[in-house]
Amino acid sequence: MTYSAQGSITIKRLRNGDNFFISLEVTNGIPLFQGVDEKTGAVSPDWTVAANQPIITPRVTSARGNSVSLSMHTWKYNGIALNFNGTTTDGWTLDSTGKFRLDASTGALKIVGNLASTVNIANDALTYECLATISGVEYHLTKSVDILIQTVGANGYVGFIMASTEQLTAEVTTTTLKTRLMLAANDVTSYYVKWYKDDTLWSDKNGQTTITVGRGDVDGTQLFIAEFYQDSTATTPVY
Repeated sequence: MTYSAQGSITIKRLRNGDNFFISLEVTNGIPLFQGVDEKTGAVSPDWTVAANQPIITPRVTSARGNSVSLSMHTWKYNGIALNFNGTTTDGWTLDSTGKFRLDASTGALKIVGNLASTVNIANDALTYECLATISGVEYHLTKSVDILIQTVGANGYVGFIMASTEQLTAEVTTTTLKTRLMLAANDVTSYYVKWYKDDTLWSDKNGQTTITVGRGDVDGTQLFIAEFYQDSTATTPVY
């Protein structure tokens, strides 16, 4: 018996419609900010000091709650790929510029050198790229985060909101939003905050420098805004 096969058929594995959510979270609560003194050129905070060094950790979750593994961690500084070929200390490998260290197991990045200077007073950008794998299917993901750099004077305020996580899931149902106000790169210990959800005043949270946000406060994606005042009687925000 003779068999003849004609035509062809292609079998493809379709992606399951899952969505990935990626965020870059400063996991040790140190703002991505450096100020340059307009008179002396001094940089503050000094990121060569271990206690001042921000750690940025990538977080990737699946909309369907599937397990996601990350590999091929790559970081770029202002569009230029960082080469982590230096010494490794406590799991952190130094890059060729001497300003960054990578935790290869998690993809976390630690900034260990000053980025701001008298010739760099504009914002910088860090871009993270990785390969996310779920059930054998691979996805290339990327996310960027800005580093605020500016000249500071004796009367220059800068405010921040830092989230314990930027993603809420069925397992992680709340996040803590902590504010920080700086004056000329020094922490302000007493101030008043007004909170907004998008452009709507969230009066229940007014006066709290740290708040808790639950899943019921977020509809898809939610923007939170903090207005910083010197005290509760002030009518004009300082930031």
